[in-house]
Amino acid sequence: MKVELLFASASLAVALAAGEIALRFFPQFDPQPEAYVGVETNSPHQYLVPDAELGWVMIPDHEFVHATDEYKVTYRSNAQGFRDERRKPPEPDDRVVAIVGDSFSFGYGIAFEQTFGAILETRLPHTQVYNFALPGYGIDQMWLSARKRALARKPALLIVAFISDDFSRSLTAHRYNMGLNKPAFELDHGVLREEAPERRPPAWLWYAPNHSRLWAGVRQLMRLVGHRYPVGEWWDLNRALLDKIREDADAAGTRVLFVYLFTQRPRPFPALVEYMHETSSGFVDLGDAPTPGPGPLTFPSDMHPNPDGHRYIAESILDWIAREMPELASAPTRAARASP
Repeated sequence: MKVELLFASASLAVALAAGEIALRFFPQFDPQPEAYVGVETNSPHQYLVPDAELGWVMIPDHEFVHATDEYKVTYRSNAQGFRDERRKPPEPDDRVVAIVGDSFSFGYGIAFEQTFGAILETRLPHTQVYNFALPGYGIDQMWLSARKRALARKPALLIVAFISDDFSRSLTAHRYNMGLNKPAFELDHGVLREEAPERRPPAWLWYAPNHSRLWAGVRQLMRLVGHRYPVGEWWDLNRALLDKIREDADAAGTRVLFVYLFTQRPRPFPALVEYMHETSSGFVDLGDAPTPGPGPLTFPSDMHPNPDGHRYIAESILDWIAREMPELASAPTRAARASP
């Protein structure tokens, strides 16, 4: 019996080692490191700076030129560290729409006036659209930017726009490709709480998740399952964060619209659709968006929406507003504009 057990154990070890070696030839199985809070330090970034509450913001009142083979664009920030090129101050009676999101909503690679937020502002009468989206943000940072920045503007509508990758960003306290730390959260018996250095698990527990190709493969599989079925840490944590966004907006008297954005390849998210239906949330599902017109909606070399993509997003949101918030799509009456 002992011999059989040893043989089985040795066979399993050989199989795991062989699998680990074989997966090294497939870049899609490279581990995506996840850090616990307090492990890493910030590195300098070209146009982002650390922010204690949100993780990072743009260098305030700064201008940065972003040039690639596909585009050359200038990003300008306001005093709060968010992208803005407001030409005139808002009128006291203007209504407010706020956007939280990642680089897709930020307008990575396009001029400010081409972003879907700027398009919405031109199409919605007497409305100011404030964009609090920033590159690299996860669902957790979208919640924080909504709670600590966007809802302070007392918006009539809060737009939360994201891709499925943003769910994975909620599981780490450091973005390695950006060199920046961020707040992170965990579920403690179903209760959402912020990670703290004193509760950091021992380093050996993080070795396999951050170095093993097999582990990375299992993790990818679980997240694929999480797209279809509402199970696993990946889904549970982000569901709790989405719940917090809805709760905070409800307490502020603000409508919420969740927008699931497209990438280069369609990526349906049935578990998310089910969640939106169960919670009766405002939702625009663009995860399987068609390509209208003659051209693509994203830049060829990366998955960010191009100007056509942003117009498509804006039109989809405007369609929802016309159905669900028609008062926002029409000019306010004189009495409404005069009221405080």
